[in-house]
Amino acid sequence: MQLMSKMVFRRFMLRKGVALLLALIFVVSTVGLYIAFVNVTTDVPITDRQPAEQASKSNSPSDLPSTAPTHPQTREKPRASTFQTRQPASPAHGALANSTADECVFTSTQPKSSADIEMTKLFDTLPFDNPDGGVWKQGYDITYKMTSFDEHPLEVFIVPHSHNDPGWLKTFEDYYASQTRSILTLITDALAANSKRRFIWAEISYLDLWWQEQSSSRREQFRRLVENGQMEIVTGGWVMTDEANSYYYYAMIDQLIEGHSWIKQNLPGVIPRAGWSIDPFGYNPTLAYLLGETGMNNMVIQRVHYAIKKHLSINKALEFGWRQLWDHSKTTDIFCHLMPFYSYDIPHTCGPDPKICCQFDFKRIEGNPDCPWGIRPEAITDGNVAHRAEMLADQYRKKAQLGKSKTSTTNYERLIGYVNSHPEMKMKVQFGTLTEFFTALRKHTGATEHQIPAGFPTFTGDFFTYCDREADYWSGYYTSRPFHKRMDRVLETNLRVAEVLYSVAVAKKVPVDPNTPVQLTKARRNLGLFQHHDGITGTAKNHVVMDYTQRLTYSITAMKKAAASSAQSLLLAPRHNPGSLVFDIEEIFPLVLLRVNSHKVLVKDAVGTFVPSQISPVWSNEKIISSEEFEVVFVASLGALGFATYQLVPADEGEAPLASVELINHSTSSAVFQPQAHAGGDITLTTSHLTASFSPDKGLLQHVETQGLRVSVSADLVMYQSKHSGNEKSGAYLFLPEGEAHSIVQGQRPAVMVTKGPLLQEVCTAFSVITHCVQVFESPGVEGKSLGIKNTVDIRQEMDRELAMRFSTSVRNMDGVYYTDLNGFQLVRRRTVSKLPLQANVYPMPSAALLQDQSVRVTLYTAQPLGVSSLKQGWLEAMLDRRLSQDDSRGLGQGVTDNLHTVEMFKLLIEKRMTAEPSDLTTTLVYPSLLGHHTSDILLHPLQMLVIKPSHVGLPLFHTHSVLAAPFPCDLHLVNLRSVLDSDPPTNAAMILHRRGFDCGYKTEPLTCSLEGGKLSLSNIFSDFSVTKAVSTSLSLMHEYEPLTTLSLHVPPMEVQTYKLSW
Repeated sequence: MQLMSKMVFRRFMLRKGVALLLALIFVVSTVGLYIAFVNVTTDVPITDRQPAEQASKSNSPSDLPSTAPTHPQTREKPRASTFQTRQPASPAHGALANSTADECVFTSTQPKSSADIEMTKLFDTLPFDNPDGGVWKQGYDITYKMTSFDEHPLEVFIVPHSHNDPGWLKTFEDYYASQTRSILTLITDALAANSKRRFIWAEISYLDLWWQEQSSSRREQFRRLVENGQMEIVTGGWVMTDEANSYYYYAMIDQLIEGHSWIKQNLPGVIPRAGWSIDPFGYNPTLAYLLGETGMNNMVIQRVHYAIKKHLSINKALEFGWRQLWDHSKTTDIFCHLMPFYSYDIPHTCGPDPKICCQFDFKRIEGNPDCPWGIRPEAITDGNVAHRAEMLADQYRKKAQLGKSKTSTTNYERLIGYVNSHPEMKMKVQFGTLTEFFTALRKHTGATEHQIPAGFPTFTGDFFTYCDREADYWSGYYTSRPFHKRMDRVLETNLRVAEVLYSVAVAKKVPVDPNTPVQLTKARRNLGLFQHHDGITGTAKNHVVMDYTQRLTYSITAMKKAAASSAQSLLLAPRHNPGSLVFDIEEIFPLVLLRVNSHKVLVKDAVGTFVPSQISPVWSNEKIISSEEFEVVFVASLGALGFATYQLVPADEGEAPLASVELINHSTSSAVFQPQAHAGGDITLTTSHLTASFSPDKGLLQHVETQGLRVSVSADLVMYQSKHSGNEKSGAYLFLPEGEAHSIVQGQRPAVMVTKGPLLQEVCTAFSVITHCVQVFESPGVEGKSLGIKNTVDIRQEMDRELAMRFSTSVRNMDGVYYTDLNGFQLVRRRTVSKLPLQANVYPMPSAALLQDQSVRVTLYTAQPLGVSSLKQGWLEAMLDRRLSQDDSRGLGQGVTDNLHTVEMFKLLIEKRMTAEPSDLTTTLVYPSLLGHHTSDILLHPLQMLVIKPSHVGLPLFHTHSVLAAPFPCDLHLVNLRSVLDSDPPTNAAMILHRRGFDCGYKTEPLTCSLEGGKLSLSNIFSDFSVTKAVSTSLSLMHEYEPLTTLSLHVPPMEVQTYKLSW
């Protein structure tokens, strides 16, 4: 008997961002087959688990560089939270019911430290109209009085920068070769020639390429420029990350750590102090929180809905303290500056009139490119300097009216001497960096480096969905190229597994593959590169997407090998380790499901006991039962961060339990399964936890019964026709539907396949563009509590159409309120707003969306980021794929036609509310249940399967083993255990922990882990090795704080903390 294992990513053989110099103005085998499983979750043992199926963007350059310093101090932020309380419920009816009520106090109480500006309320009150504002089309006429500058002359900081996309119209390396290399060289020379010049740089990925080519003297010259404050490293991440699709905060954190690690190694003593995120298409508080946790105090953003910008401008609220929704103690604020105008190029940053500002973009003097307003810049001469200086100063003064500070930033490079030498202009102009700007602002207000300046408002919420003009909402990119969004998650999973196993192997001092550190670094950087805001967004040219694909595919393969190698070292005694790799590795989901070439198979555990199993059919072309391949399904049991081994053994005919097969609107034959026609009536799948009912003609879900509830959950598959006329066109960025979606189900007689066995039951329905499968699992673990959904999508026969999966439920969510997640870190309130067009009511869903009323909550968890909406009461609608022939005029210059056969995975969890108050149902802040967190983990941190190769079947494995002496507490999540690769072998690893907030109003069964109030002792957490030292650090390890003298730590609710461990 042979294992017919296929590579999950065999279909990967398929096949914005310009680098610009800008200046910114601020204002398997045989019978004895052995399989080892690796559980990479830390807080709960696995009782079963199932396998994976596998404007145009600104390009207005500036003419001259300037600089910026970068020696910040960490923001002084306490590690503990305080909060007001009301009497909370204990976790409801489950293994955790004996926990103290203190575990639920934080999440059962809305923060008392409410912000001055709450985005959820702002959406309710803003008219979202768009009257002509004059020269500032989306704003209003700005006036000022010169006397307002009598006491405090206006300070203007010209902050030159270069926007370098690591892939968009060109690949990462093509951009570097054609533009970025020369930009960095030009900047270095220009700064060295004039100490008054300043410049800021963000993307460490490009700086790394340039650095590799430089001589030691050139590197030292660059270091001096950074140290003396002319060049400032801003953010310091590997890329300027997307904030809508990047899931989860793992990838956002990882690219920050990779960038900051590079800075530590190559620019010792340099610490990024300010965040710089001017091109992502919308923003959320997760990244703001993460930047603060690295030690930054300030940040700058740009792409925000024009109506929101106008409102904040009118209220002088473009600078604010950005606070987390869950912050009870006002400790998460980071000072944020929002640029007021359309874009971050020179025409839209010096002031409100782009026609005038463009005349100071001296790169355009020769008309390449020309100013769209018809007036070119002029070279500054003695004859025109006074007039031109006053033109520019007028724009600065007008821009200054939009904020509360007496300090403004600008994107201009000449005329400084003239302005500064004429005191009657009441203005001081200088080249500056972000840190110099924010330092001057705090000086004016008397605030310390770590304080939000007095008089500035606080803000909570996010900035989705972005709209740059009219009704052009950027909600299309949430779903563009879902195949590659899924690839991102697969690399995240495999990288995390490889990281954890390698760190454990090093800590245990067992032999490890010496090539693993190199491959880990490549994978970290390839994953980081794809987090770029034209990477995971699906908004790059076809050949650039192919380049990303090749990088992701390479690292997925490399991480599988690295994980298998480390696991081999942990499972085999050194004397039995042959050196060569003995395992193949794959991810699997809820139940263990393997493909074999015989239906006569049983499964034994490590001690030879038979475990429950079933044999299910393999559908060839999704409608024909294969006679050569079969799926063996069984229940596996593993400890937290543990290993277990199982063996497939031959069985006699009739000994292995076979699944039954029923067909509707379809017929096929199988000598093994002998499929039957459905007898009529509703299709029903029943387990000990739930019952799911399906329509007999279409095979689509209708109702779910669980925990004494019967909830209507009517599934539909719908298609949007995209606008494709005039200037309104759906494209890679924009979602512009022609109207409401229509059901693709009507008029079709889909083939329906019903498979029922003792462990796995499934209904699959094959439509023209999608095969939609719903699964239920007989499992004592978390997997048995929800429905699994697998959509196999192929819309290559369509054009200018966008496919979605809709659930119409009986949930009576009040006022159109529902919730979506932000990077898997927190949930945020959404409300369908009738005054806005349909496309404005679509939001990013990196990992989850939910509806709730006083009795029930329905949550859709996703394994890949997509767009989501709730257009009517009780609806949840997830976008699945989009195929578009046209460009949407945002610079890409093409449609999205490189669609692929894509498998998308979901979990649908229905929970009975045990305690509820009406005010809880539309509140700004909600949390998943503990069961919900662990349901999401099934998709995002799947079990890993190691299949031993035929030539090594007899090797003596450690059959059952757990790295942890005891599971982590239920609410404490191991984000990563990431080796610090600064020595060979590594002697330290970063343990990154997140204490998840959870809603105590739902049952916690079948979880058996404990709650410890965020406490964890490192002295005895690992079973085979000891932690000798632990140091509290900033999120990215840039700052080291005090050692943990007792090796005991405490993580407050919702916080993410990093500890540097030594072995």
